[in-house]
Amino acid sequence: NVAVELYWQFGPQGKEEARRRAEVDLLEDLISEPLFDELRTKQTLGYVASCTGRVSHRVLGFSVWLLSSKFGPAEICRRVEAFLVQFREKLVIMSDEDFARHVCSVASQKLEPPRTLQSVQASAWAELQERSHLFDRHLHETVALSTLTRNDALQLLQSMLPGSSGQRRLAIVAV
Repeated sequence: NVAVELYWQFGPQGKEEARRRAEVDLLEDLISEPLFDELRTKQTLGYVASCTGRVSHRVLGFSVWLLSSKFGPAEICRRVEAFLVQFREKLVIMSDEDFARHVCSVASQKLEPPRTLQSVQASAWAELQERSHLFDRHLHETVALSTLTRNDALQLLQSMLPGSSGQRRLAIVAV
């Protein structure tokens, strides 16, 4: 079995933190289902295929990970990169209505109230640990999300494609 995580760093959080987080969350919403469908279902590349945006030590990033018993790390990386190129073309021709649906989906997730006291505590604790103290982060990100365009998503995706200038990608492999 092989586990591969491809991780792209988008840089430290700054003034545009809410907007950048909203961009990454929108990219995750746009790409997660097609990634699973193409790499897991159609190509049967592995038995787990997923992605997520994340913040590690105040650095915003995006991860794609796969678990496979059939393919090696080099082949998995090649296919993920090929998928990203193909997905960019799909995003270019995506209808405005579909794009708006994704934006609304992410916004509704951000505005959903916490369901447990534990989730409220975890959110507050994360703000304290990161020393950002932005306890209404979800509201800031939702406002920022409403200003995003397809071009913003395309630029973020473009920065992840092979050969992009300034690309910071890490491949983590466990065999």
